[in-house]
Amino acid sequence: MSDERDHRSCPARVVPVRLDDTLLEALDAQAEREDASRSDVIRAAIRAYVA
Repeated sequence: MSDERDHRSCPARVVPVRLDDTLLEALDAQAEREDASRSDVIRAAIRAYVA
């Protein structure tokens, strides 16, 4: 995710989010498919949603 590298040098804030088991399992599966972290997948999803 080249876009991720551009944002890593910026200060980041921690934002707690509650997910149900089904959504968390889907998130973990997506992260595994992309060989990415949960946070990487969440940030990409938020960027796509707000773009």
